[in-house]
Amino acid sequence: MRAYRPVLMASAQIIALYLAAFVIPVVGQIIALFTPLPSILLTAREGISKGVLALGSAALVIALAAGWQLSVFFILTFGLMALGISFGMQKKMQPEYCSLLGGLLPALILGSAIALSLAASGRNSITVLEQFFQEHIREAASFYAKIGLQETAASVQALSDRFVYYAVRVLPGIVMAASIVQAALCYGIALALLAKKPGMYLLPNHTLDRWHAPDSWVWGLIVALGLLVFPDNTLHLIGWNLTILHATVYLIQGIAIVEFGLKKMQLRIIPRMLIQGFIVVLPSIVFVIGIGLIDIWSDFRKLRKPEQSA
Repeated sequence: MRAYRPVLMASAQIIALYLAAFVIPVVGQIIALFTPLPSILLTAREGISKGVLALGSAALVIALAAGWQLSVFFILTFGLMALGISFGMQKKMQPEYCSLLGGLLPALILGSAIALSLAASGRNSITVLEQFFQEHIREAASFYAKIGLQETAASVQALSDRFVYYAVRVLPGIVMAASIVQAALCYGIALALLAKKPGMYLLPNHTLDRWHAPDSWVWGLIVALGLLVFPDNTLHLIGWNLTILHATVYLIQGIAIVEFGLKKMQLRIIPRMLIQGFIVVLPSIVFVIGIGLIDIWSDFRKLRKPEQSA
């Protein structure tokens, strides 16, 4: 029984984090983003079998307590993310590939499952999403009208068709980017916690301030931007989705450069987090993406080997 105590503890933590989204307003949804973390830590310390067992136990309890729908959603989102990151860490993958595996696995599988489910019922995924957005926009316009903001209501309604058209079609890129960022956060926190006990688990020697994406990834961005030039609407939308994904990568690289500078200034972690938070929510986010992109050639932190730079 003692051997399975870590599994029970991890299962309890997973359940608490996941259900926080449904019982704690606003803050609970942020807390729930870290649901994969206990399983990732358990896998690193005890092995993949116990990590899977913790996820399975948590899914069973969630199904019994809150219904099978929430349990299936848990498995297809947080469960797959935890498995992807854990597998990447077991294989000693670089941080970017652990994050990509953990982020893309749930996004692609859940998206495919929803699309197939809608197709089986005779409904089109794009039409369903457009109706969903349009309904919420109508509710927003009605709310503004009720409180006397007639001009705002009219503006919202006037922009609804164009906004909905593009929002639905770039939604895959947005969802995948958000999932990758969540996976990167979970991976980074797990790495920081595991690094406190050297020798327990072999980890890549990476911290945020020293991270950069593989330089060859810039070709993906070039292809994405090239697709935006084509008049074909399908290629145009594929280009936008790929651009969103690459912008997310170079935003993280820009944040890493800012973190490097803040550490050079010997600022503590709380001030660094506050500064990074302000940078991300302000228009300066575009500048940070630019820094991350320019770093491919400038190598601001002098991290690349001479032959890599050449």
